[in-house]
Amino acid sequence: MNMSIAIQRPRAKAGVHSRRLSCVTGRLPAAGVMLAVLLATIVLPTAPAAAIQDTSTSARLTDDAARLIRERRYQEALDLLASAIAADEDHWEAHYQSGRAYALLERYIEARDALLRASQLNPGHAHTHELAWQAAWRIGDHENAWDQAIRASLAGTDMNQRFLEMFQESAPPEDFELRIKSPRIYVAAVDTGEVAARGQLPFNRNPSSGGVGTISGRPDYAEGVNRVNENAFDLLRLRHSARQALFRAPYLGAVLDLERADLILGISVDSLSEGKPVAMEGYLRLYDAASGEVVYYRSLSLRDISSETYVFGELERHINDLQKWAIERR
Repeated sequence: MNMSIAIQRPRAKAGVHSRRLSCVTGRLPAAGVMLAVLLATIVLPTAPAAAIQDTSTSARLTDDAARLIRERRYQEALDLLASAIAADEDHWEAHYQSGRAYALLERYIEARDALLRASQLNPGHAHTHELAWQAAWRIGDHENAWDQAIRASLAGTDMNQRFLEMFQESAPPEDFELRIKSPRIYVAAVDTGEVAARGQLPFNRNPSSGGVGTISGRPDYAEGVNRVNENAFDLLRLRHSARQALFRAPYLGAVLDLERADLILGISVDSLSEGKPVAMEGYLRLYDAASGEVVYYRSLSLRDISSETYVFGELERHINDLQKWAIERR
């Protein structure tokens, strides 16, 4: 093992993302395209009431548990966190706080399991990866320890000294150097602006009036907005599914801080079908975070955006293709 490799890469300079981003069909000023890529622009979807209720219950219980942990009432906190996870098993912070409580009780096997789940649900959260590394290392689970240490490093934690200590006790993975140099990817908010914008375009013609859009001949902007709002929960989940698929790609690093990213992954929605199931047409685009150039793109077709398993499988396939491209490019 060559111990002279540069393990920890420097943080990107502030303001580097003020340069231009380009789209596939041309170039636009950074401000306009960055908003389109990162903020989902025109339409801000909201989740259904039931999903909000589950999330708010879990979040409230998790907040109460975090307070109990600060008061060193660890078992009481764990009881609350069990209820939080029952309300929403995908609430990553409930698993994260569970891992913290188990570790403080020196129950490291349970801590590792909880933190591994949290890291899968929220890849790129540096402290989760660091705590998962600590718990795994303490119980001699070197495979997960190395994996989480690498993820923590890519997410922004300085693991240089930790790596040196680990080298003394355990052989690193054979692909360590390849993984530690993985491109760091920030997954942007899903861009639904095109769906709303299509209501204003000429192809939305109303044959009864000879005009465009509604019976009065005016563009039906609201139709696109309503279509997005009706499918808001599934559209919001696209980003989450993409990040979870990214977790499965060992040669791509997830980050939560845009300033740490080498690449920005954007999902744009161009159209949503009527009726059920709802099909989606759009694109996956990968932007170079320094130059703003589109360096990779693929069309994205989903026949049923409400099927979480199906959507995850499709996004995982696309992320695997992206990973192959990134390795070849390197």
